[in-house]
Amino acid sequence: MSGISPLLVLGARLLDLIARLEEEFRALEREPDHSLDKFRDLLDQVEGGVEELLCLIQEAGVLPDLYEQASCCFHRMVGVAALLQEMERPGKWN
Repeated sequence: MSGISPLLVLGARLLDLIARLEEEFRALEREPDHSLDKFRDLLDQVEGGVEELLCLIQEAGVLPDLYEQASCCFHRMVGVAALLQEMERPGKWN
């Protein structure tokens, strides 16, 4: 049970970061010249938080299958986010 509280706290933090990341992505959609700096910063924070979450899951020894699933989802998310960043560059896809 000792691993549950840190997992919940980290999970709540990640949900907040993801919501902020979504808001920033919407700003990028509305304003093509909007800076990618905040988006990249939030993406880095989400990436670090997910890595930390994966470590906590693994250390706690709970739900090994969950670790594998979360790891796969995380790597897909990072790949998609990198592609989105490239697509949002002005003139990149013209």
